[in-house]
Amino acid sequence: MMQRCVVMVSVLVMLYVSLSAHADGLSPGSVGAMGIIEPKSRVLTLTHKGSMEPVTVALLFVQEGESVAADQPLAQLGNHATRKAELEEAKARLVRLKAQLQQNNVTEVFTRKEFERRQILQRQNAISASEKDETEKNWKAATAQGTALRAEIVEAEASLDVAAQNLENTVIRAPFVGTVLDILTRQGERASDKGIMTFANLSAMDVRAEVFESDIARIKTGQKAEIFLPQQITPIRGIVYHVGFVVRGNDVNDTDPLADRDNRVVSVRIAVDPDVAPQLKNQIYRRVSVRFVP
Repeated sequence: MMQRCVVMVSVLVMLYVSLSAHADGLSPGSVGAMGIIEPKSRVLTLTHKGSMEPVTVALLFVQEGESVAADQPLAQLGNHATRKAELEEAKARLVRLKAQLQQNNVTEVFTRKEFERRQILQRQNAISASEKDETEKNWKAATAQGTALRAEIVEAEASLDVAAQNLENTVIRAPFVGTVLDILTRQGERASDKGIMTFANLSAMDVRAEVFESDIARIKTGQKAEIFLPQQITPIRGIVYHVGFVVRGNDVNDTDPLADRDNRVVSVRIAVDPDVAPQLKNQIYRRVSVRFVP
């Protein structure tokens, strides 16, 4: 009997909030809306990047539900060894070019001094003009070679940066402190557009409410809100901290099959009481009803 009463009260609360959400204009009373539970960080889908070639997930370093540190490796792609070899090759090329430039610098200094010496001798008629011209040609050739080598070194350094980034792209890392929510691509499977895993920081939870465009003028940052979970009488407290700027179609549909699927709404984010946040971390995307307190 008690359970039936709780369900009836919950249904009445949901009906009240849903009806108040359709109120037009700035009529007195609270504003209601439908919403979903989300982490404040949002749920991120981590995927491979920087490569059009098909790649597989070679290694998974984490499991679902595991808490990780920022920048911690989560997975490694199958082209890791190839990209590492390319990086080593780029490093070797840069070392080789720098050694060639160093050797050429010595040659350039020697040929310049030789040209200056022959220039003096030619003025004294001790050697022919052609002998002086030959040393001048050697000096200019060494100078040109040095210019070309310096240009190749700049190109090689850029190639090294690209190779290093390509190697880094073969490792999926945590963008911030958080929790692995779901593994979408298992070890040995090909990475696709669906992503490799979903990730979020569950230390702070939000409710993303969809407020009808006719009611949005009545919602302000700092405003209190009450969040009603299905079959729960006592609401969760929250504070509005962001009111969206874009009017769009609704994503959070009512369970009523006759509900309007083409309502025009604005997203409003509500910070949930930190003491309650741990209770919601396993209820991401759960539908809730929201009552904004005037």
